[in-house]
Amino acid sequence: VTENARPTFRDFAQAIFSDSPHACGKDKICPRDGLPGCSLVDFLPGEHIGECTDFLSWTWDYEVELVQDALRTWATTSKVDPKDRVIWMCFACNNQWRILFGQQVDSGDLESMFRENLQRIGNMLAVLDKWQTPRYLSRIWTIYEQHVAIQLKVPVSMLLPHAEGQSLLECIETGASGIYKVCNTLLAFDSKSAKATFEEDERVVKAMIEETIGFEMLDRQITTFLVSWVKQVLGVHMQSLMSKVQKATRSDFYFFEARHYEQV
Repeated sequence: VTENARPTFRDFAQAIFSDSPHACGKDKICPRDGLPGCSLVDFLPGEHIGECTDFLSWTWDYEVELVQDALRTWATTSKVDPKDRVIWMCFACNNQWRILFGQQVDSGDLESMFRENLQRIGNMLAVLDKWQTPRYLSRIWTIYEQHVAIQLKVPVSMLLPHAEGQSLLECIETGASGIYKVCNTLLAFDSKSAKATFEEDERVVKAMIEETIGFEMLDRQITTFLVSWVKQVLGVHMQSLMSKVQKATRSDFYFFEARHYEQV
């Protein structure tokens, strides 16, 4: 579909929402507005869609493999059966033929659709590309999505690709200096400097922030959430380590008992 060996979602969009032979849904009538050009959800066979259980917060600059890796890692560590989950993803669920070609959808509409869908679904999965200065926190839409999730009290699970998750734990295992490093690099973001692909989106979203919570309070709000997430990661990891230590100690005890019994 694309010439890039590791395509981003933008690469895919250029291939499937275009005049290329790989275009998806271009000529199919949208069931919502009755015009040619439908969303991927309306284009795909029915067995691949269903009632959504999770809202995905991410950026189009991510490689497709990165998002797949993060979701697989989350499913494995959370002991979730992927067959039981249906993810709402703007790339597939919004009608990109309208959005990308400037038809009928503006930034205000996107915000309303986002808020309504997040509230209806009631659960967010946020994909970070890395824990050291993540791209996720340099994009105004994803920062705003975090704010709305906190505002609506929607549970948020932070996802990392497997290698990045391991790197985070390795850094934490170095002790206090590692934990400080995680917090300092993860929290080095500034919502006021965040960008959007389209200038109009950036202007509208930042205007909504300025008219409501303000950038300083928004940064504090998200910082508090991210610190809580790091504490949660630390707690789960320590619990896992203690469980391993406990099993190893119990094993050594049984070995000692057996040797003692043989000697007697």
